[in-house]
Amino acid sequence: MAQFRQADGSDNYTIDVWIRAGNVLVEDNNGASQLGQLSIDAQTNGVEVLVFFKGSKATVLAREIDHDADKTWSTVCSNATVSDSGTGTSKVQFGHRAASTAESRWLWFHFVSDEYAGLVPSSGGFTNPDDLDGAPFTSLAKTYVDDGVFVRAVDGPTAPGNSWNIDTRYEYPVTNILPDSEPSPAKGWRSTDETAQTIAFATTGVNRYSEIGLYLDGINFRNATLDGYDGSSWTTLASIDTATGQTGLAYLQGGTSIGVNPAGSTAPGRYFELDELIGGTVRVNPSSGTDFSRTITRNGPGQWTEQAGYLRASVEINSTPIVLSNTGTLDIWSPRILVAIHNLPSSYTRFRLVIAASQNTTDGFYKIGQMALGPLYLFSQDYSWGRTVETAPNTELVTYRDGSRSSFKRGKNRRAVSFGWGEGVDTTAIQGSAPQPDFVEGTSTSGALPIGYRGDVPSLLERLNHFTAGPNLPLVYCPSVAAGSSGADVKTIQGLSASLYGRIVSGVQTDSIVGDELDG
Repeated sequence: MAQFRQADGSDNYTIDVWIRAGNVLVEDNNGASQLGQLSIDAQTNGVEVLVFFKGSKATVLAREIDHDADKTWSTVCSNATVSDSGTGTSKVQFGHRAASTAESRWLWFHFVSDEYAGLVPSSGGFTNPDDLDGAPFTSLAKTYVDDGVFVRAVDGPTAPGNSWNIDTRYEYPVTNILPDSEPSPAKGWRSTDETAQTIAFATTGVNRYSEIGLYLDGINFRNATLDGYDGSSWTTLASIDTATGQTGLAYLQGGTSIGVNPAGSTAPGRYFELDELIGGTVRVNPSSGTDFSRTITRNGPGQWTEQAGYLRASVEINSTPIVLSNTGTLDIWSPRILVAIHNLPSSYTRFRLVIAASQNTTDGFYKIGQMALGPLYLFSQDYSWGRTVETAPNTELVTYRDGSRSSFKRGKNRRAVSFGWGEGVDTTAIQGSAPQPDFVEGTSTSGALPIGYRGDVPSLLERLNHFTAGPNLPLVYCPSVAAGSSGADVKTIQGLSASLYGRIVSGVQTDSIVGDELDG
Protein backbone atom coordinates (compact mmCIF):
# COMPACT_ATOMS: atom_id res chain seq x y z
CA MET A 1 0.00 0.00 0.00
CA ALA A 2 0.95 3.67 -0.23
CA GLN A 3 0.04 6.37 2.31
CA PHE A 4 -0.09 10.08 1.54
CA ARG A 5 -0.37 12.72 4.30
CA GLN A 6 -0.73 16.49 3.91
CA ALA A 7 -0.34 18.36 7.18
CA ASP A 8 0.70 21.67 8.67
CA GLY A 9 0.24 23.25 12.03
CA SER A 10 -3.54 23.02 11.96
CA ASP A 11 -4.56 20.44 9.28
CA ASN A 12 -3.94 16.72 8.72
CA TYR A 13 -5.37 14.90 5.65
CA THR A 14 -4.31 11.28 5.10
CA ILE A 15 -5.33 8.68 2.46
CA ASP A 16 -4.30 5.04 2.07
CA VAL A 17 -4.07 3.48 -1.43
CA TRP A 18 -4.29 -0.31 -1.29
CA ILE A 19 -3.13 -2.32 -4.33
CA ARG A 20 -4.53 -5.82 -4.15
CA ALA A 21 -4.66 -8.78 -6.55
CA GLY A 22 -8.08 -7.91 -7.92
CA ASN A 23 -8.67 -4.25 -7.06
CA VAL A 24 -7.29 -0.85 -6.06
CA LEU A 25 -8.88 0.62 -2.93
CA VAL A 26 -8.64 4.18 -1.51
CA GLU A 27 -9.47 4.85 2.16
CA ASP A 28 -9.70 7.97 4.31
CA ASN A 29 -7.18 7.14 7.04
CA ASN A 30 -8.68 9.62 9.46
CA GLY A 31 -12.31 8.75 9.01
CA ALA A 32 -11.69 5.04 8.27
CA SER A 33 -14.09 5.28 5.33
CA GLN A 34 -13.76 3.99 1.78
CA LEU A 35 -13.36 6.75 -0.82
CA GLY A 36 -13.39 4.53 -3.89
CA GLN A 37 -12.63 1.08 -5.31
CA LEU A 38 -11.78 -0.19 -8.81
CA SER A 39 -11.87 -3.85 -9.86
CA ILE A 40 -8.69 -4.44 -11.88
CA ASP A 41 -6.18 -7.25 -12.43
CA ALA A 42 -3.23 -5.90 -10.47
CA GLN A 43 -1.34 -9.18 -10.31
CA THR A 44 -0.78 -10.53 -13.84
CA ASN A 45 0.97 -7.53 -15.41
CA GLY A 46 0.87 -5.07 -12.51
CA VAL A 47 -0.84 -1.70 -12.37
CA GLU A 48 -0.01 1.97 -12.66
CA VAL A 49 -1.67 4.26 -10.10
CA LEU A 50 -1.91 8.04 -10.44
CA VAL A 51 -2.70 10.02 -7.26
CA PHE A 52 -3.55 13.71 -7.05
CA PHE A 53 -3.98 15.00 -3.49
CA LYS A 54 -4.48 18.62 -2.50
CA GLY A 55 -6.11 19.92 0.65
CA SER A 56 -9.22 17.90 1.32
CA LYS A 57 -9.60 16.61 -2.27
CA ALA A 58 -8.18 13.31 -3.59
CA THR A 59 -8.34 11.84 -7.08
CA VAL A 60 -6.91 8.38 -7.85
CA LEU A 61 -6.72 6.71 -11.29
CA ALA A 62 -5.38 3.28 -12.26
CA ARG A 63 -4.67 1.12 -15.33
CA GLU A 64 -2.95 -2.17 -16.10
CA ILE A 65 0.68 -1.99 -17.18
CA ASP A 66 1.10 -2.76 -20.88
CA HIS A 67 3.25 0.23 -21.95
CA ASP A 68 0.50 1.49 -24.27
CA ALA A 69 0.64 5.28 -24.28
CA ASP A 70 -2.96 5.54 -25.51
CA LYS A 71 -4.51 3.35 -22.83
CA THR A 72 -7.26 5.06 -20.81
CA TRP A 73 -6.97 5.60 -17.09
CA SER A 74 -9.89 4.24 -15.00
CA THR A 75 -11.19 6.16 -11.99
CA VAL A 76 -10.82 4.79 -8.45
CA CYS A 77 -12.14 7.98 -6.86
CA SER A 78 -12.64 11.52 -8.17
CA ASN A 79 -12.30 14.61 -5.98
CA ALA A 80 -13.29 12.61 -2.91
CA THR A 81 -13.47 14.59 0.33
CA VAL A 82 -10.91 13.60 2.98
CA SER A 83 -11.53 14.31 6.67
CA ASP A 84 -9.24 16.49 8.81
CA SER A 85 -7.73 15.02 11.98
CA GLY A 86 -5.97 18.13 13.23
CA THR A 87 -2.21 18.46 13.39
CA GLY A 88 0.48 16.20 11.94
CA THR A 89 3.53 15.95 9.70
CA SER A 90 3.41 15.58 5.88
CA LYS A 91 4.86 12.35 4.58
CA VAL A 92 4.68 9.72 1.80
CA GLN A 93 5.22 6.01 2.50
CA PHE A 94 4.92 2.93 0.32
CA GLY A 95 5.58 -0.79 0.61
CA HIS A 96 4.81 -2.74 3.81
CA ARG A 97 4.30 -0.18 6.57
CA ALA A 98 3.86 -2.85 9.24
CA ALA A 99 6.04 -5.89 9.89
CA SER A 100 5.07 -8.63 7.42
CA THR A 101 6.48 -11.66 5.64
CA ALA A 102 4.62 -10.74 2.45
CA GLU A 103 6.45 -9.40 -0.59
CA SER A 104 5.52 -6.72 -3.08
CA ARG A 105 7.33 -5.59 -6.19
CA TRP A 106 7.47 -1.88 -7.08
CA LEU A 107 8.69 -0.97 -10.54
CA TRP A 108 8.75 2.77 -9.94
CA PHE A 109 7.48 5.45 -7.59
CA HIS A 110 7.44 9.13 -8.60
CA PHE A 111 6.52 12.02 -6.35
CA VAL A 112 6.26 15.77 -7.02
CA SER A 113 4.85 18.55 -4.86
CA ASP A 114 4.11 22.24 -4.68
CA GLU A 115 4.33 24.12 -7.98
CA TYR A 116 5.59 21.00 -9.80
CA ALA A 117 2.26 19.28 -9.16
CA GLY A 118 0.28 21.83 -11.14
CA LEU A 119 -1.63 24.97 -10.22
CA VAL A 120 -4.97 23.35 -9.38
CA PRO A 121 -7.27 25.10 -6.87
CA SER A 122 -8.01 23.00 -3.82
CA SER A 123 -11.65 24.08 -3.86
CA GLY A 124 -12.32 22.66 -7.31
CA GLY A 125 -10.18 19.56 -7.11
CA PHE A 126 -8.42 17.79 -10.02
CA THR A 127 -10.10 17.22 -13.41
CA ASN A 128 -8.47 14.95 -15.99
CA PRO A 129 -7.23 16.00 -18.53
CA ASP A 130 -8.04 19.70 -18.02
CA ASP A 131 -5.65 20.13 -15.09
CA LEU A 132 -2.70 18.29 -16.66
CA ASP A 133 0.29 20.49 -17.40
CA GLY A 134 1.23 20.71 -21.07
CA ALA A 135 4.78 20.34 -22.36
CA PRO A 136 6.40 23.51 -23.71
CA PHE A 137 7.63 23.61 -27.29
CA THR A 138 9.51 26.19 -29.34
CA SER A 139 10.95 26.67 -32.80
CA LEU A 140 14.46 26.04 -31.46
CA ALA A 141 14.03 22.51 -30.13
CA LYS A 142 11.67 19.60 -30.71
CA THR A 143 9.46 18.13 -27.98
CA TYR A 144 8.71 14.41 -27.79
CA VAL A 145 5.02 13.43 -28.06
CA ASP A 146 4.75 9.66 -28.36
CA ASP A 147 5.74 6.67 -30.49
CA GLY A 148 8.68 8.39 -32.17
CA VAL A 149 6.75 11.62 -32.89
CA PHE A 150 8.30 15.02 -32.11
CA VAL A 151 6.79 18.50 -32.54
CA ARG A 152 8.29 21.96 -32.72
CA ALA A 153 6.85 25.37 -33.50
CA VAL A 154 7.16 26.66 -37.07
CA ASP A 155 4.87 29.68 -36.68
CA GLY A 156 3.25 31.55 -33.83
CA PRO A 157 2.08 32.72 -31.46
CA THR A 158 -0.02 30.02 -29.79
CA ALA A 159 -2.65 30.39 -27.09
CA PRO A 160 -4.30 28.10 -24.53
CA GLY A 161 -6.97 25.99 -26.21
CA ASN A 162 -5.22 25.72 -29.57
CA SER A 163 -5.10 22.20 -30.96
CA TRP A 164 -3.34 20.46 -33.84
CA ASN A 165 -3.79 17.09 -35.50
CA ILE A 166 -0.84 14.87 -36.38
CA ASP A 167 -1.91 12.76 -39.36
CA THR A 168 -0.92 9.12 -39.32
CA ARG A 169 1.94 8.20 -41.64
CA TYR A 170 2.21 4.44 -42.00
CA GLU A 171 5.47 2.60 -42.41
CA TYR A 172 3.85 0.29 -44.99
CA PRO A 173 1.23 2.49 -46.74
CA VAL A 174 -0.84 1.37 -49.70
CA THR A 175 1.16 3.73 -51.95
CA ASN A 176 4.07 1.29 -51.60
CA ILE A 177 2.36 -1.12 -54.01
CA LEU A 178 1.74 1.37 -56.80
CA PRO A 179 4.36 1.07 -59.59
CA ASP A 180 4.36 4.80 -60.34
CA SER A 181 5.07 5.80 -56.70
CA GLU A 182 7.12 2.85 -55.37
CA PRO A 183 8.29 0.62 -58.26
CA SER A 184 10.19 -1.85 -56.08
CA PRO A 185 8.28 -4.66 -54.33
CA ALA A 186 10.83 -4.64 -51.48
CA LYS A 187 8.86 -2.28 -49.19
CA GLY A 188 5.25 -3.22 -49.81
CA TRP A 189 1.95 -2.67 -48.03
CA ARG A 190 0.73 -4.28 -44.83
CA SER A 191 -2.56 -4.29 -43.00
CA THR A 192 -2.71 -4.03 -39.22
CA ASP A 193 -4.76 -7.21 -38.75
CA GLU A 194 -6.73 -9.84 -40.66
CA THR A 195 -9.99 -7.98 -41.06
CA ALA A 196 -11.31 -7.66 -44.63
CA GLN A 197 -9.18 -5.21 -46.63
CA THR A 198 -10.25 -3.17 -49.68
CA ILE A 199 -7.89 -1.40 -52.09
CA ALA A 200 -9.81 0.63 -54.69
CA PHE A 201 -8.83 2.35 -57.94
CA ALA A 202 -10.74 4.81 -60.13
CA THR A 203 -10.29 5.52 -63.84
CA THR A 204 -10.74 8.93 -65.44
CA GLY A 205 -13.42 7.48 -67.71
CA VAL A 206 -14.93 4.13 -68.56
CA ASN A 207 -12.61 1.17 -69.05
CA ARG A 208 -11.31 1.14 -72.65
CA TYR A 209 -9.80 -2.33 -72.58
CA SER A 210 -11.50 -5.69 -73.08
CA GLU A 211 -8.46 -7.53 -71.67
CA ILE A 212 -7.01 -6.62 -68.26
CA GLY A 213 -4.51 -8.22 -65.91
CA LEU A 214 -3.89 -8.11 -62.16
CA TYR A 215 -0.40 -8.96 -60.94
CA LEU A 216 0.31 -9.51 -57.23
CA ASP A 217 3.79 -10.17 -55.83
CA GLY A 218 5.04 -10.70 -52.28
CA ILE A 219 1.63 -11.73 -50.93
CA ASN A 220 0.79 -13.93 -47.94
CA PHE A 221 -2.97 -14.48 -48.33
CA ARG A 222 -4.97 -17.05 -50.28
CA ASN A 223 -8.38 -15.60 -51.19
CA ALA A 224 -9.45 -12.26 -52.65
CA THR A 225 -11.71 -10.85 -55.35
CA LEU A 226 -11.28 -8.25 -58.06
CA ASP A 227 -14.48 -6.23 -58.36
CA GLY A 228 -15.66 -3.68 -60.90
CA TYR A 229 -18.08 -0.77 -60.45
CA ASP A 230 -20.37 0.12 -63.37
CA GLY A 231 -21.84 3.30 -61.90
CA SER A 232 -24.57 1.62 -59.87
CA SER A 233 -23.15 -1.49 -58.17
CA TRP A 234 -20.03 -3.58 -57.62
CA THR A 235 -19.64 -6.85 -59.53
CA THR A 236 -17.08 -9.57 -58.88
CA LEU A 237 -14.94 -9.89 -62.01
CA ALA A 238 -12.52 -12.55 -60.74
CA SER A 239 -12.22 -14.78 -57.69
CA ILE A 240 -8.56 -15.04 -56.72
CA ASP A 241 -7.15 -18.20 -55.15
CA THR A 242 -3.37 -18.33 -54.79
CA ALA A 243 -3.63 -22.07 -54.04
CA THR A 244 -5.30 -22.93 -57.36
CA GLY A 245 -4.32 -26.52 -58.23
CA GLN A 246 -2.21 -26.74 -55.06
CA THR A 247 -4.62 -28.07 -52.42
CA GLY A 248 -5.07 -31.38 -50.63
CA LEU A 249 -1.44 -32.45 -51.21
CA ALA A 250 -0.46 -35.50 -49.14
CA TYR A 251 2.73 -34.82 -47.19
CA LEU A 252 5.35 -36.52 -45.04
CA GLN A 253 7.12 -34.25 -42.53
CA GLY A 254 10.46 -34.38 -40.78
CA GLY A 255 11.52 -31.33 -38.78
CA THR A 256 11.14 -28.22 -40.92
CA SER A 257 11.21 -30.28 -44.16
CA ILE A 258 7.92 -31.33 -45.76
CA GLY A 259 7.83 -33.57 -48.81
CA VAL A 260 5.56 -35.85 -50.79
CA ASN A 261 4.00 -38.74 -48.88
CA PRO A 262 4.92 -41.91 -50.83
CA ALA A 263 1.79 -43.57 -49.44
CA GLY A 264 -0.47 -40.75 -50.55
CA SER A 265 -2.72 -40.39 -53.54
CA THR A 266 -2.01 -37.05 -55.21
CA ALA A 267 -2.39 -36.51 -58.96
CA PRO A 268 0.47 -34.69 -60.70
CA GLY A 269 0.00 -30.92 -60.80
CA ARG A 270 2.09 -28.12 -62.19
CA TYR A 271 5.90 -28.09 -62.02
CA PHE A 272 7.43 -26.06 -59.20
CA GLU A 273 10.73 -24.43 -60.08
CA LEU A 274 13.56 -24.48 -57.54
CA ASP A 275 12.88 -21.88 -54.80
CA GLU A 276 10.01 -20.23 -56.68
CA LEU A 277 7.83 -20.57 -53.56
CA ILE A 278 10.16 -18.65 -51.20
CA GLY A 279 8.02 -16.19 -49.23
CA GLY A 280 4.86 -18.16 -49.94
CA THR A 281 2.72 -19.92 -47.38
CA VAL A 282 2.05 -23.56 -46.62
CA ARG A 283 -1.21 -24.30 -44.82
CA VAL A 284 -0.91 -27.69 -43.12
CA ASN A 285 -3.82 -29.90 -42.10
CA PRO A 286 -2.16 -32.69 -40.09
CA SER A 287 -3.84 -36.06 -39.70
CA SER A 288 -3.98 -35.29 -35.97
CA GLY A 289 -3.65 -31.90 -34.34
CA THR A 290 -4.51 -28.34 -35.31
CA ASP A 291 -4.12 -26.68 -38.72
CA PHE A 292 -1.31 -24.13 -38.96
CA SER A 293 0.35 -21.79 -41.47
CA ARG A 294 4.08 -21.35 -42.00
CA THR A 295 6.27 -19.29 -44.33
CA ILE A 296 8.17 -21.20 -47.03
CA THR A 297 11.91 -20.56 -46.84
CA ARG A 298 12.96 -22.87 -49.70
CA ASN A 299 11.45 -25.43 -52.04
CA GLY A 300 12.78 -28.27 -54.13
CA PRO A 301 11.86 -28.56 -57.82
CA GLY A 302 9.33 -31.04 -59.15
CA GLN A 303 5.66 -31.97 -58.91
CA TRP A 304 3.73 -32.87 -55.79
CA THR A 305 2.87 -36.48 -56.52
CA GLU A 306 3.97 -39.90 -55.39
CA GLN A 307 3.44 -41.44 -58.82
CA ALA A 308 6.41 -43.04 -60.53
CA GLY A 309 8.30 -41.15 -63.18
CA TYR A 310 7.90 -37.72 -61.57
CA LEU A 311 10.41 -35.51 -59.77
CA ARG A 312 9.03 -34.98 -56.26
CA ALA A 313 8.80 -31.43 -54.95
CA SER A 314 9.38 -30.40 -51.33
CA VAL A 315 9.23 -27.31 -49.12
CA GLU A 316 11.18 -25.98 -46.14
CA ILE A 317 9.28 -23.96 -43.51
CA ASN A 318 10.53 -21.40 -41.01
CA SER A 319 9.34 -23.32 -37.90
CA THR A 320 7.15 -26.18 -36.74
CA PRO A 321 4.57 -26.43 -33.94
CA ILE A 322 5.53 -28.11 -30.67
CA VAL A 323 3.31 -31.07 -31.53
CA LEU A 324 2.92 -32.01 -35.19
CA SER A 325 1.61 -35.11 -36.90
CA ASN A 326 4.12 -36.10 -39.56
CA THR A 327 1.41 -36.94 -42.10
CA GLY A 328 -1.65 -35.17 -43.46
CA THR A 329 -2.45 -32.82 -46.32
CA LEU A 330 -1.38 -29.29 -47.13
CA ASP A 331 -2.19 -26.35 -49.38
CA ILE A 332 0.47 -24.16 -50.98
CA TRP A 333 -0.26 -20.43 -51.36
CA SER A 334 1.88 -18.95 -54.12
CA PRO A 335 3.75 -15.73 -53.23
CA ARG A 336 2.90 -14.22 -56.63
CA ILE A 337 0.02 -14.60 -59.05
CA LEU A 338 -1.26 -13.15 -62.31
CA VAL A 339 -4.97 -13.05 -63.10
CA ALA A 340 -5.99 -12.38 -66.72
CA ILE A 341 -9.58 -11.39 -67.55
CA HIS A 342 -10.83 -11.72 -71.11
CA ASN A 343 -13.91 -10.06 -72.62
CA LEU A 344 -14.32 -7.35 -69.98
CA PRO A 345 -17.24 -4.93 -70.56
CA SER A 346 -16.35 -1.27 -71.00
CA SER A 347 -18.88 -0.03 -68.41
CA TYR A 348 -16.60 -0.24 -65.37
CA THR A 349 -15.17 3.02 -64.01
CA ARG A 350 -13.65 1.70 -60.77
CA PHE A 351 -11.93 -1.44 -59.61
CA ARG A 352 -11.13 -2.79 -56.17
CA LEU A 353 -9.18 -5.66 -54.65
CA VAL A 354 -11.02 -7.16 -51.66
CA ILE A 355 -9.01 -9.47 -49.40
CA ALA A 356 -11.20 -11.83 -47.35
CA ALA A 357 -10.98 -11.71 -43.55
CA SER A 358 -9.54 -14.29 -41.14
CA GLN A 359 -7.28 -16.33 -43.41
CA ASN A 360 -4.90 -17.37 -40.59
CA THR A 361 -1.70 -16.12 -42.16
CA THR A 362 1.70 -16.68 -40.63
CA ASP A 363 2.13 -12.96 -39.92
CA GLY A 364 -1.30 -12.14 -38.46
CA PHE A 365 -1.78 -9.43 -41.12
CA TYR A 366 -1.97 -9.20 -44.90
CA LYS A 367 0.80 -7.91 -47.12
CA ILE A 368 1.46 -7.13 -50.79
CA GLY A 369 4.89 -6.35 -52.21
CA GLN A 370 3.70 -5.02 -55.57
CA MET A 371 0.38 -4.74 -57.37
CA ALA A 372 -0.07 -3.93 -61.05
CA LEU A 373 -3.58 -3.54 -62.49
CA GLY A 374 -4.03 -2.53 -66.10
CA PRO A 375 -4.67 -3.52 -69.71
CA LEU A 376 -3.25 -6.63 -71.33
CA TYR A 377 -1.57 -5.99 -74.68
CA LEU A 378 -1.51 -9.37 -76.37
CA PHE A 379 0.79 -9.94 -79.33
CA SER A 380 -1.11 -10.93 -82.46
CA GLN A 381 1.90 -12.81 -83.80
CA ASP A 382 4.31 -15.12 -81.98
CA TYR A 383 7.87 -13.88 -81.71
CA SER A 384 10.82 -15.89 -82.98
CA TRP A 385 12.10 -19.04 -81.32
CA GLY A 386 15.19 -17.20 -80.16
CA ARG A 387 13.76 -15.82 -76.88
CA THR A 388 16.53 -15.26 -74.34
CA VAL A 389 16.02 -15.44 -70.58
CA GLU A 390 18.83 -14.14 -68.34
CA THR A 391 19.42 -14.18 -64.58
CA ALA A 392 22.09 -11.85 -63.19
CA PRO A 393 23.20 -12.06 -59.53
CA ASN A 394 23.21 -8.86 -57.50
CA THR A 395 26.44 -9.75 -55.71
CA GLU A 396 29.61 -7.75 -55.35
CA LEU A 397 32.85 -9.78 -55.51
CA VAL A 398 35.92 -8.14 -54.00
CA THR A 399 39.47 -9.43 -54.64
CA TYR A 400 42.08 -8.33 -52.09
CA ARG A 401 45.81 -7.79 -52.62
CA ASP A 402 46.74 -11.20 -51.28
CA GLY A 403 44.37 -12.85 -53.77
CA SER A 404 41.64 -13.73 -51.25
CA ARG A 405 38.07 -12.85 -52.07
CA SER A 406 34.89 -11.79 -50.28
CA SER A 407 31.40 -11.58 -51.68
CA PHE A 408 28.57 -9.28 -50.62
CA LYS A 409 25.00 -10.05 -51.63
CA ARG A 410 23.35 -6.70 -52.33
CA GLY A 411 19.91 -8.05 -53.20
CA LYS A 412 17.97 -10.60 -55.19
CA ASN A 413 19.03 -11.77 -58.63
CA ARG A 414 17.64 -9.80 -61.55
CA ARG A 415 15.82 -11.60 -64.34
CA ALA A 416 15.67 -10.34 -67.91
CA VAL A 417 14.07 -11.50 -71.13
CA SER A 418 14.75 -10.44 -74.69
CA PHE A 419 12.95 -11.44 -77.86
CA GLY A 420 12.25 -10.26 -81.38
CA TRP A 421 10.83 -11.10 -84.77
CA GLY A 422 13.92 -12.10 -86.68
CA GLU A 423 12.00 -13.04 -89.81
CA GLY A 424 10.10 -9.73 -89.79
CA VAL A 425 6.42 -8.94 -89.51
CA ASP A 426 4.24 -8.29 -92.51
CA THR A 427 2.40 -5.05 -91.75
CA THR A 428 0.72 -4.58 -95.13
CA ALA A 429 -2.53 -6.04 -93.77
CA ILE A 430 -3.15 -2.92 -91.66
CA GLN A 431 -1.91 -0.33 -94.19
CA GLY A 432 -3.70 1.50 -96.97
CA SER A 433 -6.86 3.60 -96.93
CA ALA A 434 -9.37 0.88 -95.95
CA PRO A 435 -7.58 -2.19 -94.57
CA GLN A 436 -9.44 -5.39 -93.75
CA PRO A 437 -6.85 -7.49 -91.87
CA ASP A 438 -7.34 -10.71 -89.99
CA PHE A 439 -8.28 -9.99 -86.39
CA VAL A 440 -7.34 -11.87 -83.26
CA GLU A 441 -9.71 -12.75 -80.42
CA GLY A 442 -8.74 -13.44 -76.79
CA THR A 443 -11.69 -15.74 -76.19
CA SER A 444 -14.18 -17.89 -78.04
CA THR A 445 -17.04 -16.37 -76.02
CA SER A 446 -19.80 -15.24 -78.35
CA GLY A 447 -19.83 -11.50 -79.06
CA ALA A 448 -16.29 -10.87 -77.78
CA LEU A 449 -14.50 -7.97 -79.43
CA PRO A 450 -11.21 -8.43 -81.34
CA ILE A 451 -8.08 -7.68 -79.33
CA GLY A 452 -5.66 -7.05 -82.19
CA TYR A 453 -4.84 -7.30 -85.89
CA ARG A 454 -2.36 -9.48 -87.68
CA GLY A 455 0.58 -7.20 -88.42
CA ASP A 456 0.11 -4.64 -85.63
CA VAL A 457 2.96 -5.90 -83.42
CA PRO A 458 5.66 -3.40 -84.58
CA SER A 459 3.32 -0.44 -84.05
CA LEU A 460 2.12 -1.78 -80.67
CA LEU A 461 5.66 -2.28 -79.37
CA GLU A 462 6.80 1.15 -80.50
CA ARG A 463 3.86 2.88 -78.81
CA LEU A 464 4.22 0.81 -75.62
CA ASN A 465 7.85 1.87 -75.40
CA HIS A 466 6.70 5.45 -75.81
CA PHE A 467 3.98 5.08 -73.15
CA THR A 468 6.35 3.58 -70.55
CA ALA A 469 9.18 5.92 -71.58
CA GLY A 470 11.39 2.87 -71.68
CA PRO A 471 12.41 2.03 -68.12
CA ASN A 472 10.41 4.87 -66.50
CA LEU A 473 7.19 2.91 -65.90
CA PRO A 474 7.31 -0.79 -64.88
CA LEU A 475 5.14 -3.41 -66.52
CA VAL A 476 4.53 -7.16 -66.38
CA TYR A 477 5.71 -9.47 -69.14
CA CYS A 478 3.77 -12.70 -69.70
CA PRO A 479 5.19 -15.24 -72.17
CA SER A 480 1.82 -16.95 -72.53
CA VAL A 481 -1.81 -16.26 -71.61
CA ALA A 482 -4.40 -18.98 -72.11
CA ALA A 483 -7.35 -18.02 -74.32
CA GLY A 484 -10.75 -17.70 -72.73
CA SER A 485 -13.99 -19.46 -73.50
CA SER A 486 -17.63 -19.18 -72.56
CA GLY A 487 -17.85 -19.23 -68.75
CA ALA A 488 -14.05 -19.41 -68.38
CA ASP A 489 -12.75 -15.97 -69.29
CA VAL A 490 -10.77 -15.60 -66.06
CA LYS A 491 -7.36 -17.26 -66.11
CA THR A 492 -5.08 -17.79 -63.11
CA ILE A 493 -1.39 -17.86 -64.04
CA GLN A 494 1.14 -19.15 -61.50
CA GLY A 495 4.83 -19.90 -61.51
CA LEU A 496 8.06 -17.95 -61.47
CA SER A 497 8.55 -18.10 -65.25
CA ALA A 498 4.89 -17.33 -66.01
CA SER A 499 5.34 -13.59 -65.43
CA LEU A 500 8.11 -11.05 -64.99
CA TYR A 501 7.64 -7.66 -63.31
CA GLY A 502 10.22 -5.28 -64.72
CA ARG A 503 11.07 -2.48 -67.12
CA ILE A 504 11.77 -2.06 -70.81
CA VAL A 505 15.47 -1.25 -70.93
CA SER A 506 15.97 -1.13 -74.70
CA GLY A 507 14.48 0.67 -77.65
CA VAL A 508 12.28 -0.79 -80.39
CA GLN A 509 13.65 -1.13 -83.92
CA THR A 510 11.63 -2.06 -87.00
CA ASP A 511 12.89 -2.70 -90.53
CA SER A 512 10.92 -1.84 -93.67
CA ILE A 513 11.37 -2.31 -97.39
CA VAL A 514 12.09 1.06 -98.94
CA GLY A 515 9.14 2.32 -100.93
CA ASP A 516 6.62 -0.11 -99.38
CA GLU A 517 6.06 1.69 -96.09
CA LEU A 518 2.37 2.19 -95.37
CA ASP A 519 1.36 0.29 -98.53
CA GLY A 520 -1.64 -1.99 -98.20
